[in-house]
Amino acid sequence: MKNVTIERSTVEEAIAAALEELKAENDEVEIEIIKEPSKGFFGLGSKDAKVKVTITNGPEERANKFLDILLKKMNIEADYEVNYSDNILKVDITKIGEDDKGIIIGKRGKNLDEIQFLLNLMVNKGRQNYVRVIFNVEDYRAKREDTLKRLAVKMADKCRYYKRKVRLEPMNPYERRIIHSTLQDEKDIITYSEGEEPYRKVVIESVKTYYEGYSAFYNLINVGEYDDNLLVIDVGGGTIDCCSYKYDIDDETHNPVRTHTVEKGAINLIEELR
Repeated sequence: MKNVTIERSTVEEAIAAALEELKAENDEVEIEIIKEPSKGFFGLGSKDAKVKVTITNGPEERANKFLDILLKKMNIEADYEVNYSDNILKVDITKIGEDDKGIIIGKRGKNLDEIQFLLNLMVNKGRQNYVRVIFNVEDYRAKREDTLKRLAVKMADKCRYYKRKVRLEPMNPYERRIIHSTLQDEKDIITYSEGEEPYRKVVIESVKTYYEGYSAFYNLINVGEYDDNLLVIDVGGGTIDCCSYKYDIDDETHNPVRTHTVEKGAINLIEELR
């Protein structure tokens, strides 16, 4: 268990300094007063207080206790590491049998996320400062992230080729963010989420790109492409406006999905095209 021994003018100052050094809170530590302060005689021979503060119920200790009980209840043998720094607690199972690994991870990481959620509740119970918890099994999350990035690119290509929107399988918020982030710089692709948790999913759509947005938008009907999804880009006045529009078949109108302006002072395309 981590501990420090601190000397200060008063016991309270020594305890506060120890808690700061350990990055711990009052109810997570055991405090031993080794020496009370003394003023001495007319200021001569004064001595500081000395305390020893030991973490007994911090984030690492809570995580160790939780995992020991969990693995025992699940009848799983595994080695794990717990590292706590800068309010981030990383718990990594480093050695585990293949069958047991599948049980811990679950289908597409579902069990892994649920264990992380429970661990997060346990670690942050009663704490004033929130600790971010990341639970992993043999680098599964990095491998899953790579898989999702490849999936995003593949589905975007499919969307372009078939000119149809693609709906992915339901994902948790973390995995949906990976898809959005991977495709955010694709000029002819837009992504958004639909549905309710836990069935919320990412939708990928292709859009046509037109420059000098204001005139292009109103001339689309002349070339017979008015019923497509659009990415409108308007360049002028030292600024660039970009806005994605999704065509609503029932209302026969284009609804803005996402807008972005480079530099201040540009005309807002949503207002301009109403």
